[in-house]
Amino acid sequence: MRRLGLLLVLAAGCALGPDYKRPVTQPPSSYRGGADTADTTSLADQDWAQVFPDPALADLIHVALAQNQDLLIAAARIEQGEAQLGITRADQRRCWTATPGRPRPSWDWRRRS
Repeated sequence: MRRLGLLLVLAAGCALGPDYKRPVTQPPSSYRGGADTADTTSLADQDWAQVFPDPALADLIHVALAQNQDLLIAAARIEQGEAQLGITRADQRRCWTATPGRPRPSWDWRRRS
């Protein structure tokens, strides 16, 4: 009996209210990211000097880039790494020696001296 009452209450709860009718909406003629946008340039694609044409700001940025110690240290580390790579690659090349009394080159791994 209880179950029948609960079932009737649940069924009646679903049937309350008018039938849903979707409201009529007018979509905008153009929207962001739409296919019909005339201007496809993005603010992120532009150079910062075009976005912010302030000469004082440009001077500050140039001074900051010129005196940025972290950037200078990073550039020095890149140059140091490139030099180390050159040294490592040079060690990987075969080395021929012309020493009298040694018939085989010094890189020959079969000969044990």
